[in-house]
Amino acid sequence: NSSKPVVVLTHVLLTAGETDEVDHILNNADEVQKILLANEEKIALVCCGHYHWGMSEKIGSIPALTFKALCTGEAITCAVVEVNGMNITVKGFGDEEDRSYER
Repeated sequence: NSSKPVVVLTHVLLTAGETDEVDHILNNADEVQKILLANEEKIALVCCGHYHWGMSEKIGSIPALTFKALCTGEAITCAVVEVNGMNITVKGFGDEEDRSYER
């Protein structure tokens, strides 16, 4: 029961988004999505990995960002995520894009 915004971190995807790579999705992703949606007003961002090409999508109104992998490009790929209330700024490095989310 936090009054502060929550950032959820997971290695695997919680939704397929723009890919058909269902092998990368958490086995009980539907259950986790229900929990996230029940707490949608508190969750600022969901961060995922495992899908090397990365993507940005939404679970309800919650931004869900899958970071690109370190092992797929020439440059060191990473990001710095800044949380300011429900506003998120992502500063990407290497192959990761800059992004911002306002809720």
